[in-house]
Amino acid sequence: MKSILKRIFNIVFPPKCISCKEILPYYSEDLFCDKCLERWKSEKETKCRICGKAIAFCRCTPESCKGVTEMLISVAPYTSSGSVTDNIVLYAKDCKDKELFKFMAREMSEAAYAEIPSTEDVIVTYVPRSHARKNETGHDQSEYLAKYVAEIFSLKTEKIFRKRGKIQQKTLGAEERATNAESSYVMYKNAQCGVNGKTFILCDDVVTTGASLSVCAKALLSAGAERVYALTFAKTVKK
Repeated sequence: MKSILKRIFNIVFPPKCISCKEILPYYSEDLFCDKCLERWKSEKETKCRICGKAIAFCRCTPESCKGVTEMLISVAPYTSSGSVTDNIVLYAKDCKDKELFKFMAREMSEAAYAEIPSTEDVIVTYVPRSHARKNETGHDQSEYLAKYVAEIFSLKTEKIFRKRGKIQQKTLGAEERATNAESSYVMYKNAQCGVNGKTFILCDDVVTTGASLSVCAKALLSAGAERVYALTFAKTVKK
């Protein structure tokens, strides 16, 4: 019955490719049109200029995260050039599409599968967006990613941080990002007691300078965390 209702809904409101917005067949359950799907697969093969590996296998880490994260694991390159990856990230920030978040989480989990230790002391958390942005869009994309990554790995997920202030990191330069991040992310007091001795998977949608990941990772380590793995859907690369 649910499938029939969904198809009727799709006839009235045809599904669209999340990247190029091309209308898909009403019976389609795909997120992309064929053309964008091929572009997406090609983008995932993009090689890191430092290590020469595809982004999903690259473990190169921003300077700000070195020494505080065990490693950075990402899926695809963010280029700010209108790529399919860029469109996915931007769409996820503005639209509450659970199927998209599940797709992103599956890709992230696949990239991290061989790296994450199999132990019950691993907890999934995330870099939160501000309350203002969450209220504006109705969701926190990183929270959803953490939730679905945790489900895939059969791990617990916990809300550890809150973000104060209204300044968005994407509007700032590298030095300003670091300064803003230092004062933006605060650990909930009731969460601190559950950090000691635990390993964390710290999720975010995209990493640029790594300032936000670094601040949250440092806070976890200061509270007694054993180690922190950073896991993002995309990472910024130079054109």
